[in-house]
Amino acid sequence: MLLRHWISRVGASMGFRVVSVMAVWVFLFTAISTEAVRLPQFYADMAEASKIKATAVVTSVEIIERTKRSTSKKVVFELRHSFSDSVPATFSGTCYSVDHSWQEPGAGGTIYHYPKKGQRVYVTISADGGSITSYTAIDEALEGMFIENPGKISYGMGKAYLEK
Repeated sequence: MLLRHWISRVGASMGFRVVSVMAVWVFLFTAISTEAVRLPQFYADMAEASKIKATAVVTSVEIIERTKRSTSKKVVFELRHSFSDSVPATFSGTCYSVDHSWQEPGAGGTIYHYPKKGQRVYVTISADGGSITSYTAIDEALEGMFIENPGKISYGMGKAYLEK
C-alpha cells in the first residue's frame, strides 16, 4: 500500500529507477567484501600445485602475530622424505590457528592448522616460506604408506589422504 502511494507520487519510471539503483548498491556492497568457503577441490588443487610436498618433523613454531581472529605462525620443518623436486633439508611455511577463546575466526575460507614441535607430518607448502596448503599429522606406519604409495596421495580441505 505504501509503495503504491509512493509510486503514484513520483511516477512509475522514476520509482523503478530508484528501486533499481538501490538494489544494485545493496548487491555491490554485500558481494565485494565476502570471503566464502570454497569447494574442497579448490583446496586440493592448491595442495597439488605446491612446490614442497614432504614428510617432515616440526622443529619450531614461532608466533608471528595474534589478532582478534587468529594467530599467525611460522613453522620450521626438518625434511624426512621428499615427494617433490628440490625440497631443502630445512624449510618453513606459515599458517593460521585459533588458539584462544577470545579469538573469533568468523566466516571465510581460511583453513586452520595446529602445528606442534616434534610432530611428524605430511605437509605441502606453496613454496619455501609460503603458505601451508595441507598439514597432516602422521605416525611411522602412515609415513611408510605415503612413501610406498605416492601415486595414491590425494588432498582435501587442508589434509592429505591415501586413496584405496
